[in-house]
Amino acid sequence: MASYDIFFFGACFFLCGVLLSSAGFAFGIVLGTTASISAFLIAGAFFPKRRGRFRWLAGLSLCMLAGGFLATYDAVRAAKSFHAPIGEKAAVSGIVVSNPVVRSGSARWIMELRGPHSGRLAIVSRTFPKIAYGDAVLVEGVIAPSSEEQNAGAMKRDRTLGTVRFPDHLEVIGSGFGSSARSSLFALKARIVAVFEKLMPQEEAALLSGITFGERSDLSSGFRDALARTGTTHIVALSGYNITIIVGAAMGFFLYFMRKRFAFFATLAAMFGFVVMTGAEASVVRAALMGGLVLLASESGRIYSMRNAIACAGVAMVLENPNVLLFDLGFQLSFLALLGIVYLRPALVSWFGIAEEGPSVFGWRENILTTGAAQLAVAPILITSFGSISVISLFANTIILELVPIIMGSGFLLAGAGMLSTMLALPISWFVLVPLSFAISTIRILSAIAPPLSYAIPWGWWVVYYGALVQFALRAFAMRTRHG
Repeated sequence: MASYDIFFFGACFFLCGVLLSSAGFAFGIVLGTTASISAFLIAGAFFPKRRGRFRWLAGLSLCMLAGGFLATYDAVRAAKSFHAPIGEKAAVSGIVVSNPVVRSGSARWIMELRGPHSGRLAIVSRTFPKIAYGDAVLVEGVIAPSSEEQNAGAMKRDRTLGTVRFPDHLEVIGSGFGSSARSSLFALKARIVAVFEKLMPQEEAALLSGITFGERSDLSSGFRDALARTGTTHIVALSGYNITIIVGAAMGFFLYFMRKRFAFFATLAAMFGFVVMTGAEASVVRAALMGGLVLLASESGRIYSMRNAIACAGVAMVLENPNVLLFDLGFQLSFLALLGIVYLRPALVSWFGIAEEGPSVFGWRENILTTGAAQLAVAPILITSFGSISVISLFANTIILELVPIIMGSGFLLAGAGMLSTMLALPISWFVLVPLSFAISTIRILSAIAPPLSYAIPWGWWVVYYGALVQFALRAFAMRTRHG
């Protein structure tokens, strides 16, 4: 077996171990994989001609055992490191370790406790006093256990075992205790968003902030509903599409001033700086890891394997936090959408005999194929999580996606000009307003005619659904191979 196949299958078994352990099957994994490893090694002794195959199976079982051990160890360590009076009213102090997410008049942030307490708490507070990353805060309120929260999955993802909702007393007692690099990047993002708000109407500024930085706090509830009804919410949730634009623009810019080797490292730095600035959500971290692998393969002259890159990104994120695999909706949607684009899109092209070459009006063919493949892949997660799915998503995304690169590029140009001079930025803002206003009008019009469809489908049917998708992709691949 080739080394790249060993890595891929080992990564898949490792991720399966993490998933099963996170779902509560830790004990079964230990017994099952230990028995499998022993059985395969014994079988190898009795069947020397097939010893190599049995050793590979034992090694893959060991990878699954390692994944299960990692998830179990992480959960036990988090529980043992947490010391706070759960279920009681208490005064605790600590450091803000996340950039607060502001939505619907409240802010949610993570707090690392200081002595005599330890561990992490999720805090849901009012927007005043304003809390920033790196602040030292004093919080007084009832600490509810994570199991009582509606978003218990998010609590596990964030490794928090308790929540204080709207504290009785909240006081900032210091600042500057976080990473200076992260603080600077968060401050830069806030400054750019302030430029947008100064130069543009509220709704256009909010959408521009969402498309460029994933900022959704200033979006009105009505417009959020419109995005959901049209299936275009992802345009304000950063993904691989945004990272592709960032990497292409950064590489082109740096190549004007430096040699390719230095431009490579500068682009990597810009990409990961952007990830930190935007809060390092699962979708953008995944995209950045894969973007980094693409750049590395190009720089080193090696062949880039999409399959192994996806597996590598998944393993890297799970090693940092095993909980994202089962409890982070953004992680699941991001990877499933990517798998749909990588494997289902070529299958659709091959099965239906769609010609990808040749001109198309405003890139409609590319957008339809990409959106359709992604929607097919994430449909079960969307329906299970939200109870509904947009029936006009394909049409809406065909129109809107073509505008995203224009909006992002002109938005960053507006940000740079706005930090130098308002007079210089003003004419640029007029140009940016055109695609923004068109996008907002299109989304609102389509949301008004989109029929609200809700579903409740047993999970067993989703197993059949994904099995059918895999079978379809395999048959399309076989057909494509036969026809050359």
